Amino acid sequence: MIVKFFDRLEHADLLIRTENTGTPEDLARRLKISKRSLHEFLQLLKVAGVPVRYSRKRGTYYYN
Repeated sequence: MIVKFFDRLEHADLLIRTENTGTPEDLARRLKISKRSLHEFLQLLKVAGVPVRYSRKRGTYYYN
């Protein structure tokens, strides 16, 4: 389970760094998790101090 978390974290990081996540639904699908799990995942990142945000205009998550 921990390995999957870190695999997802690595994949999410790549997509966020390249600003290629798509919508929350798209990112959840790419990470093979539910939209609710995605929000929990992103909340964990924010609590850890990771400055991740979503731009509706660009349609992607990005690091601030």
